[in-house]
Parts: sequence; C-alpha cells; structure tokens
Amino acid sequence: MSRSIPAVCAVLAVFLCAATGFTQQSLFGTVLEDAFYGFFFQSYPLFLFAVVYGAARIVAEAAAKSGRGRFWRVGTVILAIALFLLACLYPTFGGVVLRSGYATASMSFLRGQTADAALVLGAGASALTYATVLGLCTALAAVRIRMGRRAVGKALASLLALWFGALILQAPARFGYDVLAGFPLRPLGWSEALAVAALVAIAALPDVVISRSGR
Repeated sequence: MSRSIPAVCAVLAVFLCAATGFTQQSLFGTVLEDAFYGFFFQSYPLFLFAVVYGAARIVAEAAAKSGRGRFWRVGTVILAIALFLLACLYPTFGGVVLRSGYATASMSFLRGQTADAALVLGAGASALTYATVLGLCTALAAVRIRMGRRAVGKALASLLALWFGALILQAPARFGYDVLAGFPLRPLGWSEALAVAALVAIAALPDVVISRSGR
C-alpha cells in the first residue's frame, strides 16, 4: 500500500488545486513567483503533479526502510527533496527536467524528424533526466544504493514507465483535448480536475506497479 502513496498524493494535489482555485497568479508576491511563471509552466502545467509524485516517492521509499538511523534519515530526506525540487524548479518551473526534453525535441524536429517523433524523443529525454534525479535522490534519502542485475533491470523498467507517463501528461495539448481549460492561467473546474486526476493516475500507474514489484 505504501508504494501507492506517491500516486495518491499526486491525484490529491489535482483536487487541492481545484479546491483552492490555484492559478499562476496565486504565487504573485511570494518567493515562488519567479519560479512558477513563464513558458514551461504555461505549456506543461501537469508536470507540477509529477513533481508532487517524485517528492512523495522519495519520502515513501525512505520511510519504508527499517532499521536504525531513522533520525539521521530525516536529514537525508530533507536534503534529497531539496535537490529534487532544485532539479525540477530551477531556474524556473521545469528545471533541467523539462528543458532537457524541450531541447531534444526541438533539435530532433530541426534535423528532420516528424513532430510526433520529436515529441516522443523529447518525452524520453525528460523521463531519463527525471528518472536519474529521482533515483539518486531516493538513494540519498534511504541512504542505500542497490547494484546488480535486478536493480538495473528495475531501473530500466522504471525509465520506460516514466517515459510512458511523460507522454500521457503532455497528451492533452498534443491532441487538442482541452482538459486543462486554461490552467494555470485560470483555475481548474471540478470537471477538469476529474479529467486531470485520471490522466495523472494513468501516467503514474506503470511506475507504481514496477515499484511494488521491487520486493
């Protein structure tokens, strides 16, 4: 059950945005104003819930570890989350994760790839960056690094799952499905929130299944 908590947190974050009427303007006048503004936040707002998923997964993985040193682990969890958020939100929303995918997709298109192929390659680059950062931060939080064939195989399977999730999260804009109704410039309505929550759940499901099979 604990392996499903990150996905549940991501879905609940969607409904929290709808309940609070969260928009880009909600952060004006705060220290986060500059981070949650601009092209990447307006073009890929569903990445916000991928950030929630990753942060929750770091905490869940660390909490699942038994044994001594739990007090020490609190410090490593805080550091791991800070590094993860830095990679996702610095210098602005999307961080190195979205920028790596956008650069890959742009260069692929300029070199003659179709728009669909560029989208898939860009999603793969973002998934690779996200998976790498998440894996390293999770290992830091849990103070444990696994090596071996099973660990490598699971890492590759998780990368493919996150690649699938990246494609799902950018699918609405690609296929003209106005599931966001202007979010984050406008708040999510409850009907849009239900659709977004379903997309987030579908995007997270493969990685949840893989993480649950880790034992």
